[in-house]
Parts: sequence; structure tokens; C-alpha cells
Amino acid sequence: NTVDLFAQYGINVWKLPANEDKEQLAKEAIVKTQAFFTGLGIPERLRDVGIPHEMLAEIASSVIRGGQPIQGLKTLDTNDILAIYEMAW
Repeated sequence: NTVDLFAQYGINVWKLPANEDKEQLAKEAIVKTQAFFTGLGIPERLRDVGIPHEMLAEIASSVIRGGQPIQGLKTLDTNDILAIYEMAW
């Protein structure tokens, strides 16, 4: 479960209290991670590094080699990847 993984990440990396609700831990871990990278001055969005919106579909298609979905915590196809890129743009 992704929430469990982010909760463990929050406990192990950010030393969040293990007795909190898992969903709250996961959200806190994400907020702390974003604040960390922002503090370093690292761009947060694809547009911040100059990637034009019109290229998102092309980039998403290039990730899927041979038409095979990406296997991981969740299987991702081109539409899933494009949705992620849209949120990151």
C-alpha cells in the first residue's frame, strides 16, 4: 500500500512519530519533502525547467517502450504517465 510506504518514509527519514495515523504521516512526509527541496532551490514543476506543455504527451509515449506498461507499485500505461506529467506541469 502506497500510504504505508509513505508513512514508513516519514518515520524513517523525517523522524515523525510512529503512533500517528498512517495517512497523516504520509501527508506530513510529503509536505516535509517538498519543503526540503524548495529550500534547496530545486524546481518543483516541469514548466519550471522549461518543458513546454505541448511535449507532455510525446514524453509520456517515449517512456513506454514496446507498448509495455511500467511495472512497479502500480502498473502504469501511457495515459497514467501523461496524467502524472499533467499534475507535475
